[in-house]
Formats: sequence, structure tokens, C-alpha cells
Amino acid sequence: MSPVLIVGTLAFNFFRAEAKGACAGIPVYPGAGTLVEVDREDIALKGDAYYDNQDEEFVLARGPHQMGALKFGSILKKLAIERFDWGMEMGFRVRKDPNQFGYGFIMTYGGSETCVQNRVYEDIPNMFADARGQNQFCKGVTLAVWADKEYDAFFILVDGILEQKIKDEKADIFDKEHCLVMTVDQPTEHEAGSVTFVVDGREIGTSVRFVSQNLEGDGDEIFAYGATSKAGDGLVQMADVEIKTRRDLNNANLFNDADHVVQTGVSSMVWALMIIAMMGVVAKVAFRYGKSLNYR
Repeated sequence: MSPVLIVGTLAFNFFRAEAKGACAGIPVYPGAGTLVEVDREDIALKGDAYYDNQDEEFVLARGPHQMGALKFGSILKKLAIERFDWGMEMGFRVRKDPNQFGYGFIMTYGGSETCVQNRVYEDIPNMFADARGQNQFCKGVTLAVWADKEYDAFFILVDGILEQKIKDEKADIFDKEHCLVMTVDQPTEHEAGSVTFVVDGREIGTSVRFVSQNLEGDGDEIFAYGATSKAGDGLVQMADVEIKTRRDLNNANLFNDADHVVQTGVSSMVWALMIIAMMGVVAKVAFRYGKSLNYR
């Protein structure tokens, strides 16, 4: 097999390995940095959440009236990136419960999983659509893919206050695997931070601004929460969680503690393989040329 063909095969296999489920080909975060594939050992499972070894997926909730959460704060602390700009990517799916409400998928940065659980337990018919004034939700920056009593929608909240409500019929938010990317640009001394949510490669709503006071406590709690309806055969799943930070972790001492870290310069790996292949070709040509000189 020629070196060029070998490189092409290696590159194809590499890209195919990196492309997972609904998130295939969707970038976690723009620019340089380090990509971290999150192991299940790095995720705290709460409530009814469990890991399905057969399907290699996290099940946040299954069956009637189940609630569970995955918490990611420990991996951010482990990599010391919680105060740097970063992005998180994951696949998720919520099963539709006809004629039911009060279920769905919630992703929150800088909130309280206990607060979210308590609010869901209250069984509020329009928990997110009415999240204004005294009926506000929990602190943090939240994207809810949720079935309220009146309609299904994407809801974006900051400090518990509904900022954006996106009802998109084309999104088909239930009964389909989606790729969610959440990017967090941290606030500075002079500017507020921002959070952007992208579903299936398309930004949902617009980026929202936040300050430290909008977050719960020290703001390092990041979690995904799933809840099913009181009746029916509900299901909320997640898979293929990855984090990318703009911080370069290659020379960090804590890098040795990370289980699966991949340099984000995918193209650099491909180029390196191509260079190695070209060197092989040059060496082979030089060998043949030298051999022909000796023969002469």
C-alpha cells in the first residue's frame, strides 16, 4: 500500500473515530485549545441517573416520574479550566410523552442541581414560560428543552429569569437525538461573560450575558438534568460528552491526571502523518537513486 494511501486511510479512520452520533462534524469550541473526552468516572450521577453499558449512554431518567442529573464540575476542577473560556458538547434525546407535560432536558452552568430538582417536584404546569418576576426559576445560565403544559420549546434563562423562548417546529426537539454545544466566555473585571447554546450546529436564540452575581455560590457547578412525566414511558438520555478549553493543557502538571485528552489540532495530526509519509517517499527515492549509482 502506498504511503499516501496509508495516510488517507489513517486520516479517514481518525476523523471517523472523532465523529460521534449526532455531534459528528460539529466543533466543540472555536480556536486553539485542548479537547477532553469525559469518562463516566469524571461524572457524578445523581438521583435516578445511571450509565447504560450496553448502549454506552447516560440515562438521566427512564419510566414515569423519574429525575436524574449528571454533574461535571469535578472534571473542570480536575483540569483547572473552570475559570477559563470553555465549551461542552454532548448528544441528548428526550422521548415524547403524548398528552403529558413537565418533562425534558435541562443544561445549567453555575446553578444548583438541588434547586432544579425541587422546582421540578413542584409540578408547575408552565414552569419555564412563567419564569418571570416572583415565579422565577433557579440561578445560573440554563437551557431547558422542555414540555410545558401550553407548548414545547427551548427556554433560555439567566439568574432564573426567562430571557428567550424559542418554539421551533422544525427543530423536532423530542424523539430525536440532538447535539448540544454550550460555550462559556467567562466575565472579566470590565465585561460581562456570555453563554451560547448551539443545537445540531445551529445557534438557539442569541448569546446571553451574565455576571458572577447571576450564578449560584462560586458558580462552578455544571450539570445536565433530566425528568420524565408522571405518567407514560419517558426517557431522557445523553452520550459522548466532550469539553474543550482555550487553555493549552499540554504542559500543565495536572495533564497527567486526565484520562483522555486530545490536542484539538486535528489538522496538525493529519499534516504530521502526511509529512511522515512524504519523508518515507523521499527516503525510498533516495535509496533507489543511491542504489542505481552504486550499480553504475
